[in-house]
Amino acid sequence: MSVWFHIKKIKYFTNGPEHVFEVKKSPRFLPENLLKVIDPVIQRNAFFDHPENLVLSVILDKRDHIRKLGLRIIIKARNLAFKRKPIWSYQAPKINFLATDYIEMIHWNTITLSAPPLLRRFKNQDIWSKVQSDGIAAEGELSQVPMSCPSSGTMCEAGNRGTTKSRRF
Repeated sequence: MSVWFHIKKIKYFTNGPEHVFEVKKSPRFLPENLLKVIDPVIQRNAFFDHPENLVLSVILDKRDHIRKLGLRIIIKARNLAFKRKPIWSYQAPKINFLATDYIEMIHWNTITLSAPPLLRRFKNQDIWSKVQSDGIAAEGELSQVPMSCPSSGTMCEAGNRGTTKSRRF
């Protein structure tokens, strides 16, 4: 299936890392000279593979052992939070183009871990219980947030006082 159709079919931001993985995987059959052009573009635009986004996708994975790995990453990041500076730059991580699964897209040992702000209101026990439940963590609270509006090129976000605004990229 085309990546575009894959994104339209599964449009939630928690699936963003999986979409980046599909985009990375699609051109692998092309000649090396074209990959030298394509790979830097994918690398430059891989913000969905930021560790905070990747952890959100990991705790919503269908595989039990992957969800548990995500929980361990969140707990570790929360324990390290007091050692980090309060402000840091949000940069796309270096992508592992040899990855065979979306969770391998970044090298977890070489990054600075930080807990996703969306999970700040949940205690570790709450996250653990949702990870242990039938595969979907925070269903209805996290997994159903769309990553874009149906119209092409716009991102929906909640504005002040509960209104909805659109921002064109």
